Amino acid sequence: MGSDLTPVNRAQLCVQKRSGPILQSCYLHVVDRPIDTPPHRPTMIAQRLTLRAAAQLRTPAVRSTVQRRFASSTETAFSAERRHVKEHAGESTQLWRKISLYGVPPVILLAGLNAYNLWNEHWEHWAHMPPLEERTEYPYQNIRVKNFTWGDGDKTIFWNSAVNYHNKDKSA
Repeated sequence: MGSDLTPVNRAQLCVQKRSGPILQSCYLHVVDRPIDTPPHRPTMIAQRLTLRAAAQLRTPAVRSTVQRRFASSTETAFSAERRHVKEHAGESTQLWRKISLYGVPPVILLAGLNAYNLWNEHWEHWAHMPPLEERTEYPYQNIRVKNFTWGDGDKTIFWNSAVNYHNKDKSA
């Protein structure tokens, strides 16, 4: 019966009647009937309705309603423990929220103030020291086996001219 249909005619009929993922099922319906026969409508409508109903049953509102109906009305030891765990989690969450919002910022401010004061004290002390050129250079300081590959070859990557000093003439 389907011998008078060529694959091209079948595909054209499916493209005219359907589009998208239904194209394959349309092609399967059309294989055994002539081009002028319409596809079987009641089966496709039933499939669509079934898929739509299944999608609606998967929504959270329906799922939670069904779960409540099948839940037992008596409280078991397991459900009591779960309820207790949830309450404890809520309480500890609130505690850590309060600690984070009201306890941590003052501690950070105090630590920052302490670091600022120590920084200023350090540089006040540094200002009373003799100049870098007059300080004693010990033999273990600024040992150079070979030159560095950057700059003039004498200064390290973290060289700070206000703090570091190296006199090539004094080193051995």
